[in-house]
Amino acid sequence: MADQTKAIELDPKHSDAYLRRAGLRIDKGDEEGAIEDYDKAIEIEPKRSFAYFSRGNARLHKRDWDQAITDFTKAIELEPEDSRSYNSRTYNNRGKARLEKQIQAHGHDQDEVVKAMADFDTAIELDPKYVRTYANRSELRRLQGDTKGSIADLTKVIEFGGDGAYGYYERGSMRHDDGDVEGAIDDLTKAIAINPENGQIYHRRALAFISAGRWQEARADLDSASSRGSKDLYPALYRWVVETRLGQDAQPRLREALDHFQAEKEAGLGANSIDWPVKIAGFLLGQIDEPALRHAAESAGDAETIRGRQCEVCYFAGCVNLAAGRKAEAEARFKECLATDKKNFYEYQLARDELRHLE
Repeated sequence: MADQTKAIELDPKHSDAYLRRAGLRIDKGDEEGAIEDYDKAIEIEPKRSFAYFSRGNARLHKRDWDQAITDFTKAIELEPEDSRSYNSRTYNNRGKARLEKQIQAHGHDQDEVVKAMADFDTAIELDPKYVRTYANRSELRRLQGDTKGSIADLTKVIEFGGDGAYGYYERGSMRHDDGDVEGAIDDLTKAIAINPENGQIYHRRALAFISAGRWQEARADLDSASSRGSKDLYPALYRWVVETRLGQDAQPRLREALDHFQAEKEAGLGANSIDWPVKIAGFLLGQIDEPALRHAAESAGDAETIRGRQCEVCYFAGCVNLAAGRKAEAEARFKECLATDKKNFYEYQLARDELRHLE
């Protein structure tokens, strides 16, 4: 850093020194300082594609989607015939900015979705083995409800050896979404073999085991997830489901998990600060009834959050009814869960598979 600053002092028009210092600032997490240096480099050489590409990446890290898109577009305009691998990255990163913008907007801007898909398609055409583009396009396809297309892209991620356990974890998750429970378990088992200390993978496989009705294996995975540092209360909620299906008294373990969760939250030890799963735990413990839980869900604020919480209410209410032997009521709740159309929610997938078992 000091060397580049000295070079700039000696020659304030030294654009390469600004670019190199910006890169060092990015490494230190100083996106604002990096952007200032990229601004200077562009001021000195306004037709330098790489400077726009680099500033776009800094803005992407800052979650400044629109400005990042503008920079990547300028980089492409300045050097449309540059190296295929460099241009592939530029199209991929512009698509990524558009993808993140859509995630933030809940995917409502279809024009941006089309543009993001076109960016990813072009990036793959330029570099058919660039793993990140397949991963990004998979995420976009998932958001659009194209589960099979998403799985196909994740298969490419695995084929090209990308990101260790990531490809198997994501493909396993998507296979569960698609109703291929055994395929999901197979992929998630492979992900665990690569990264056996990742609690999230055990948690995800536990859900697939629940869908398959493999209760003992589900409980073992939920224990593995908890022992690997999960700060989330949801594994304890799913464990309640598993233990009730095994005919055990699930209340003491859930009460203990809830007390631990709240103690960590009060101590500021990184527990999830959202109170919603605490409400679900209270319902499962009999502290509040179903109408009270529904009211809490409907008080969430925005429509998407409310719909997601309604999905969760219906699934867990179905499980409570099932544990009490009220199969007709349970079936009605599970169907109500599917009616929310929150297909990317675990509870939607679990309710779908409970209905299959009830047929």
